[in-house]
Amino acid sequence: MLCLSLLLGNGSLLRWERIVQDYSYRFPRPVDTRIVMVTVDDTSLETLGQWPWPRSYHAELINRLSEGKPAVIAFDFLFTENGDPEEDALLVEAAKNRYDSES
Repeated sequence: MLCLSLLLGNGSLLRWERIVQDYSYRFPRPVDTRIVMVTVDDTSLETLGQWPWPRSYHAELINRLSEGKPAVIAFDFLFTENGDPEEDALLVEAAKNRYDSES
């Protein structure tokens, strides 16, 4: 226990973890083609307009993705701006339908 405390206390364990992690990145790993990322890029912004987009755009995305029966749909951004109540309702309904279709 004392040895572990010393390793944690002086950062030795963290250094070894970083060395092992760096080494592991040198080996190629197979890509899981079942995973698809949909991203917001410059072309998306040019096509759909300035961010933030209406919540109905996100609702439509959920509806279209749901047709493919994905195991997970996840969003990695926050809806912090005030939205139109009708747009918000569309997004909530799309998320509910996605969840309800799983049951």
